[in-house]
Amino acid sequence: MVMVVVVLLLAVIVKVMVVLVLVVAVMVMVVFVLVMAVMVKVMVVVLLDGAVMVIVVVVLVVAVMVMVALVLVVAVMVIVMVVLFVAVLVIVVVVLVVAVMVMVMVIVMVVLVVAVIVMVAIVLVVAVMVIVMVIVVVLVVAVMVIVVFILVVAVMVIVVVLLVVAAIVIVVVVLVVAAMVMVVLV
Repeated sequence: MVMVVVVLLLAVIVKVMVVLVLVVAVMVMVVFVLVMAVMVKVMVVVLLDGAVMVIVVVVLVVAVMVMVALVLVVAVMVIVMVVLFVAVLVIVVVVLVVAVMVMVMVIVMVVLVVAVIVMVAIVLVVAVMVIVMVIVVVLVVAVMVIVVFILVVAVMVIVVVLLVVAAIVIVVVVLVVAAMVMVVLV
């Protein structure tokens, strides 16, 4: 912004200088016209004198040459002012282009930072999901192991109970048979 303000101030100064040069040129032209009018009056008054006529003609030629030189100087000054104005405009355009490029680079950097943040967030979400899945799998496996252990214990208890019942039945049968044998023997 400071560069833009400085460049605009330079442009205003250049315009003011051009206007001043043009005003000075117009004033010089007016003075020259007045001098020419006075010289023409003098020439009319001293028309009869040839030497004065030659001097007047020489003065007129010199005045015309000075006028041409003034016009050339004014033209050169105007050209220089135009070139300076164009240079100022080019500087303004370059500054604006650089500012736009900087803004674009800042926007790109912000977009890249946001993209990196999004990628990190995605990685964190995936990591949390993997951890949760591992915990769930471990819990499921633990529950399955506990269930299998309970089933094995239950089967073993059932087998032991059956063995005890079978032993009791065998003992009862043996006692009954023994009692029957004793009854028969008696």
